[in-house]
Amino acid sequence: MNVGIIAFSERGHALGQGLARALQGRGHSAQAERCGEGGLAAWTQARFASEEALVFIGSAGIAVRAVAPQVRSKDADPAVVVVDEL
Repeated sequence: MNVGIIAFSERGHALGQGLARALQGRGHSAQAERCGEGGLAAWTQARFASEEALVFIGSAGIAVRAVAPQVRSKDADPAVVVVDEL
């Protein structure tokens, strides 16, 4: 499974890197990134078509606003998971 992970803080990014390593250890392709240049909308748009799952480390509201413009079909869209960084 291809998994894109995005975080907004240093603490969240550290959590994302740990999650990516754990997924990679189980044979998945996963990369954790910190939201930066290009912003969240560009990151989400770029990965919505290429990843099988997206993990947002932050608030559910941020994730909902980011994926809403991309949603097409529950049969084709990637899974979306929101994780609190606490």
